[in-house]
Amino acid sequence: MPVSKQFHLGLTSLLQWRASGKAVFWIAAWLGLLYGTVSLAKISSSMSGALCGPWGCTAPLEAVIACHLGWFILLAPLGIWLVRHGISRQMWIAGISLLLFSATVIAVLCGLSLSESFTIPGATKYIPHRMVLKIIGCVDLPLFAALAWGGWYLWTVRMPAPSSLSASEHDNAKHTAGNAP
Repeated sequence: MPVSKQFHLGLTSLLQWRASGKAVFWIAAWLGLLYGTVSLAKISSSMSGALCGPWGCTAPLEAVIACHLGWFILLAPLGIWLVRHGISRQMWIAGISLLLFSATVIAVLCGLSLSESFTIPGATKYIPHRMVLKIIGCVDLPLFAALAWGGWYLWTVRMPAPSSLSASEHDNAKHTAGNAP
């Protein structure tokens, strides 16, 4: 089936779905989940300064977790739609692109942390800590969401499509097809 035909079928089913009452429910549920996740940042606990040390400090741990989960939930509708209606090639490209994006951002953050460690006296012994802190503290980009969605896209493409035939019916169909004139 050509890509344009598959896109048209996906768009048609999306428009039909939007016209139903389910769309209102799912959008409200998604917005509520997003609001609840981002509201986790308001929680204060004894773990707020868990990542702080002589290597530096980040925002409270609850806020960092809320931001990373917020990115994941914000991108969830697109991710679910792509898995349901995506073509294997598109999902493969999206998965590789998201993983490359995450790897590039992680490499840049590690490079920045490394260069900062050599400019601060006595910070070279904390280079791994500073790198982890810089990666975890990067809440401006969907770093962990891109890793999760990219991995899920590649995993979904890798999984075989469910067969409608049982194993015995599949073997039977192979044998009868081989005996056809």
